[in-house]
Amino acid sequence: MANEMGCVAVPQDFAWTNLLDRKYFALIDPTVNTLDANGVPTNIGDIESTIELLHAAFLNEAAPPGSEAFKETYDLLLTVWQSGLQRVTDGNEPIALPQRCKATQDLLEYKSFAQSSNPNRIPIVTDPHYVIRAWMAVVNYLLSDARFLLN
Repeated sequence: MANEMGCVAVPQDFAWTNLLDRKYFALIDPTVNTLDANGVPTNIGDIESTIELLHAAFLNEAAPPGSEAFKETYDLLLTVWQSGLQRVTDGNEPIALPQRCKATQDLLEYKSFAQSSNPNRIPIVTDPHYVIRAWMAVVNYLLSDARFLLN
C-alpha cells in the first residue's frame, strides 16, 4: 500500500493549480530546482513545515526540526532528491514519471482533468528536478511505518 499510495497521492496533490487546494504540498514547487550548487535545499523552511505536516498527518506525531524523526525523514528526502536529480542530469533516468504515478485524471470522478467538474487541476507527468519522486519516497517511508496502521 505504501508503494502505491506514495506513487499516486503525491502527484495528485501536486496537480492542484491553487496551492490552497493542496493537502500536503502547498509550500513545495516541483517545477523549480531549489538545491544550491552544494546540493543543499534553498527552501529549507518550506521543507521543514512539509515534513512536520506529513508526520502529523500520517503518524500522528510531532517531528520538529532537530528531532530524530525529522532528521531521518529529511535525510531520506535529500538523499533521494540529490541522487535522482543527478541521474536525470546525467541522462540515466527519464524526466517522465512512471506511467502508474502520473496524475492525469480525477480519481474520484474517473475522468481526465480536462473533463472533470473541477477545473483547477493540471496533469503531472514529468519531474525534471526529481522533487515529486523525492516526496514520493518520503510518503512511502511514512506509510511503511507500522505506526501509520495504528492511527
